[in-house]
Amino acid sequence: MSAANLSCSNRDPRLLSLGVLAAALAIAAVSARPYAGAWNDGSRLATVECLVDYHTLAIDRSIYVQVPSLGDTAPPYAADEPLLLEHGTADKLLIDGHFYSDKSPVPALLLACLYQTLQVLTGLTAHDRPDLFCYALTLGSSGLAYVVAVWCLFRLGRPLRLSLPLRLLLTASFALSTVALPYARHVNNHILLLGVVAAMTCLVAWLAEGTTWPRIAGLGSLAGLGYSIDLGAGPVLLMCTLALVAWRSRRLVTIALFLTAALPWLALHHAVNYAVGGTFKPANAVAEYFEWPGCPFNPTNMTGTWDHGPGHFVVYAAALLVGKRGFFDHSLPLFLVLPGLMTLLRRG
Repeated sequence: MSAANLSCSNRDPRLLSLGVLAAALAIAAVSARPYAGAWNDGSRLATVECLVDYHTLAIDRSIYVQVPSLGDTAPPYAADEPLLLEHGTADKLLIDGHFYSDKSPVPALLLACLYQTLQVLTGLTAHDRPDLFCYALTLGSSGLAYVVAVWCLFRLGRPLRLSLPLRLLLTASFALSTVALPYARHVNNHILLLGVVAAMTCLVAWLAEGTTWPRIAGLGSLAGLGYSIDLGAGPVLLMCTLALVAWRSRRLVTIALFLTAALPWLALHHAVNYAVGGTFKPANAVAEYFEWPGCPFNPTNMTGTWDHGPGHFVVYAAALLVGKRGFFDHSLPLFLVLPGLMTLLRRG
């Protein structure tokens, strides 16, 4: 079959494509919650609120830190979480007498743009309508990332030459049977990174058709964004993608384009992080910033530091894959990797 005929036969029916997109949008809209569910998303939402309403990254005045007494408005946290309603988020750093979120700042900056737009258009404020504030930001972050991830997985079948029924089955399995679905309920960085990686996977698959500059620039920008979302997985993602681009192109100009596209995100992250914490390393890796009364974190359990012996690290890493906290156990289709790998090995 010629390349033109193959491309034509691999084209998606428009109504079917729109149906996949609409179904993902509907699931995201139904899944998003109008309240923060834990310290994690409360800390992120606090930064967005204070950036727009108080023009500062300090979260001291946020409703997710100083939780208002229950009144006529909806509570910022779930009504059945009395400790959250009493104490607010504990995911915070004390720096020069002010509290700041211990989460990566760039996603909060992007969400602040969304909140500012909504406020200009509708007059929405987090203090007056915490339910609408939380729902809109959850849908605009985790919900959007869920839609992007589902859509990209569906589109991934084209460069991989999968049949349409198999693509639909794969997409439905991913959308409904993995942790992507519950992660769409609250603001979190995990699903943001999932959306970024899903888009990157599509671009990587299309590299087989050629290393065009839009694909390289797109990969670089997405890798840089992923770096700014998660300082654990992000740098690894960036370096591995850079190595892949270098191997596929073997051209310095292509590598330079990739790095140029990634650089703005890296610069933005480290500039904001340094402005707040006075350090280029993650601010939540500075033990002194957790020295505030009642802080549940200390140098033995804080994130951002290495506190594992070789044996403990192996056990800890294995527990993240299988078991009570296992990623595989909570995303059952991933168990298909094992027979799939054996099939690939047999086929060479």
